[in-house]
Amino acid sequence: MSNPAESTSRNPLKQPWSLKAEEFTRKSKLISTYKAAREETMSVTEDIVKVEKEIDERVKALYGVG
Repeated sequence: MSNPAESTSRNPLKQPWSLKAEEFTRKSKLISTYKAAREETMSVTEDIVKVEKEIDERVKALYGVG
């Protein structure tokens, strides 16, 4: 593993020592917002998949297929 101080990443959160406290806090909140939105999107996507499967089953039953 390399020394973190030698990182060439442009992502400031990979170099937290280079940020002022208020900037780090602001960027950290953005990450938590992103994670919350991602989790909500995944949950809604799962619900959509369930509804689509139910619709498919009802259409099959309606047409006597399956």
